[in-house]
Amino acid sequence: MRLATVFSMETMRLDVIKQGIQRVYDKGNYEYAKFVLTSQPLINDFLNALYGTQVVTPPIVVQPTCTVSNTDYSQIKSSIEKERFASTKVNVAKQALQAKKCFTVEQIIGIFQLFTFEDNKLDLAKFAYVYCIDKENYYRVNDVFTFSTSKDELNRFLQGR
Repeated sequence: MRLATVFSMETMRLDVIKQGIQRVYDKGNYEYAKFVLTSQPLINDFLNALYGTQVVTPPIVVQPTCTVSNTDYSQIKSSIEKERFASTKVNVAKQALQAKKCFTVEQIIGIFQLFTFEDNKLDLAKFAYVYCIDKENYYRVNDVFTFSTSKDELNRFLQGR
C-alpha cells in the first residue's frame, strides 16, 4: 500500500496493488489496499482482481456536466475580439470565465489565441485554471506560450495549487 501511494494517478495505484496480489502472503488483509483508491469503479476493479468475482455496486447518479455551449463560446470570443486594448480584452475574458465557470482546456486555449502578448496569456492561464473542467489536460495550455519562462512560471503556479 505504501508503494502505491507514491503515485499521484489513481490508475497507477490500481496497477501497483493489482500486481501485488500474486506476491502477498495474507490475502485476507490485502483487501485494505482498496483504501489507496477513491474511485468506486477502480475499487471494484481491484476487488474483482483480488477475489475473482464481479463486485456490483449501485449505479452512481451523475450530475449534469457543467459546460459552455458552442454558441456561448463563440459569443465570448467575439466579445473579446471586439475590444481594441489588450487590458480590456483581458478584463472581458476574465469576466466571461468567471460568469460561465465551466470551460474545457480546448476552449481556454482558443481564448488565449486571441491574445498577442505573452504576459496577457500567462495572466489568463493562471486565472482560468479554476474555471477549467478538465484540469487533467491543463498541461496543454503550455502550447500557447512562446517562451519557456512563461511555461515554467505557469507550471510553478500549478504546482502550488
